[in-house]
Amino acid sequence: MSNSDIKLNFFTKYFHIFDNQSLFICDIKSKEDRKFHFQIRFIQKNFQKINLSQLESDLKNSIVKLSVNSSLHFNHENKIKFLNALKKFGIDIKLVEIIQNNSRFKIDNQSNLIKDYNKNLITLFCIGSSKNINFGYEIPENLSENSAPLCCAQIFTGRQLSKKIYLFPISARSLDNAFSVLKNNSAIDLINLEIPYIEYLPSKSALNSNYDKEIQTRINLQTIISEILTHLDKPKCFRKNGSEKASLFRSLAKDIASDKPINTISNQLNQHDTWKLLAQHRDPWGLFSFFKGKTHSLIAWQALRDEISHFSSSFNNQFSYLA
Repeated sequence: MSNSDIKLNFFTKYFHIFDNQSLFICDIKSKEDRKFHFQIRFIQKNFQKINLSQLESDLKNSIVKLSVNSSLHFNHENKIKFLNALKKFGIDIKLVEIIQNNSRFKIDNQSNLIKDYNKNLITLFCIGSSKNINFGYEIPENLSENSAPLCCAQIFTGRQLSKKIYLFPISARSLDNAFSVLKNNSAIDLINLEIPYIEYLPSKSALNSNYDKEIQTRINLQTIISEILTHLDKPKCFRKNGSEKASLFRSLAKDIASDKPINTISNQLNQHDTWKLLAQHRDPWGLFSFFKGKTHSLIAWQALRDEISHFSSSFNNQFSYLA
């Protein structure tokens, strides 16, 4: 029986991870059955093209529609059928996750489809694990045009989530190095991480209603810093090395990660000598600097100030909620 008459609503999003990879997320709903909702997600090479029309056709052929009440069902066998259909796109189906009814479905090493009820795994697109740590990308609960996954390490004490470490890599290699540090250090010594990060403690969140707000601000700050570090790290012809500017941002990232009070970080952003350095263009043609406008570094520095200003004005704080 043909399922071509099934009406599905797709919301697809590609999140650029590194130069050659993207995280593909697809939310599927139906107006015919408002209880029907699931999500597909996987990492793909940027040169791979997903034919969304073919993807929709494969999905419809994997869904059962009951004529009695028009309810839609995506059962265990049909999930396997759909995953096998993804192979034609060159996708490793062991790296595909299906989220439905507060459960995660994933192919294991024995090619079996495993159902997991773990809430922490549902919110995390997992790319690796080791002992008491899961690594991956935390998926926003409400997917939108402005939302983006965050690279995250979930650390457990027994079965209890004890902390999250948000990581802000500047390259695939820097992310691999960070994962290696966390996997090989039983004490989780964050000082050895070479990239910006933020530590989140669920226990503090439960005790302080403002804790999550400050954590989000620090995440926003580290996101800005990782983006400018990525820019400064790229070699370009006829340009001075960006290491001097990068060291300023790396130092600031460490202060943000170490829970220094927000107002202290704000004061660091107002230092005149730092502004002078960041305003300098790195190319040898200083004669034309006037026509080039602000440097990327200076724009990023101003964005950091704006982020803190927004936080301070919203909560009128002169102290750190993390203290």
